[in-house]
Amino acid sequence: MAEPRQIDPNYKSARKNGKCYRGHPMTQKNTYVQPSGYTVCRRCKADREREAYRARCARRAREKANG
Repeated sequence: MAEPRQIDPNYKSARKNGKCYRGHPMTQKNTYVQPSGYTVCRRCKADREREAYRARCARRAREKANG
């Protein structure tokens, strides 16, 4: 299997410490492996998705209010 893509420059050093680059523990339970092989911290992924959802809702509310 191919090595996971590494976008963040701190990725390797963070993984050596057993944490994602935001400091969450990178355990088997907290790690999601995307179909491409890239590993993602589940907590960070949930945070990003939650923020995107809030932004979408706010945008839709503004659009509805403006007509």
